[in-house]
Amino acid sequence: MWNNDIANTFAANLAPDNVGRQKEVAREVCDAGQRLRAQLPELTRLVTRDTIAHVPALFSPETMSQLDEHLSAVPGLVTERVETKEGAWSIDLLDNTYTPFADTEAQEPFSVLSLATELVEAIASVTGFTSPVVTTRRWVNRYGIGDSIAPHDDTTGDFQIMICLTAPHADCGGELVLANGVSVVLAAGDLLIMKHADVVHWTTPILPTALAHRATATCRYHVDGGRMPRSKVLPHTQQGPRSRVERKS
Repeated sequence: MWNNDIANTFAANLAPDNVGRQKEVAREVCDAGQRLRAQLPELTRLVTRDTIAHVPALFSPETMSQLDEHLSAVPGLVTERVETKEGAWSIDLLDNTYTPFADTEAQEPFSVLSLATELVEAIASVTGFTSPVVTTRRWVNRYGIGDSIAPHDDTTGDFQIMICLTAPHADCGGELVLANGVSVVLAAGDLLIMKHADVVHWTTPILPTALAHRATATCRYHVDGGRMPRSKVLPHTQQGPRSRVERKS
């Protein structure tokens, strides 16, 4: 799923000045890949039944904390604050260009994992897609106290993965809820596989008792002939509706 080259590249990005830590992280990524590979039949069954599959504790909270810190400091990162009557949250746009998949280069460690060919092919198979991936979009959703994502259905994209970077205790909100009756509470290190099937979904608000914010890194995949963006205007741009854009220094 993730070979030694991918694991070592991820680890080198995450801990460039700590060779010992790099070895630990690379081993963790290889082990996570082997676990995913072994679970593919069960993940396919879950996605077919529920449209999502939850893989708990795929990565360690320590590695996710480092990844969260790294992604928060990506040079030139654009953060968009979305405010609606039904919910509010922040989006860190890691890549919003819809570059052809064959030409897309991983510029940070999350993309190193999410763009790995074997992973993409495996998740496509799990979610039932046989057409080639033509482009992707990658971002981090961040939720503070009171934040939640409003009920919505995703109108573009065909499948996606979500890795939880950090999350409050399960009793403090942040639960992902689907209109089909399925729900999941993510913890740091969990992986979520999602097939877009026009299922309305949302998250519950983060409660004031939460001792941690909620952050999830997402890679959305678009396949040939699939649910591409409906217009040439990107869904989240600097002039997006109901948004406030901050460019991090």
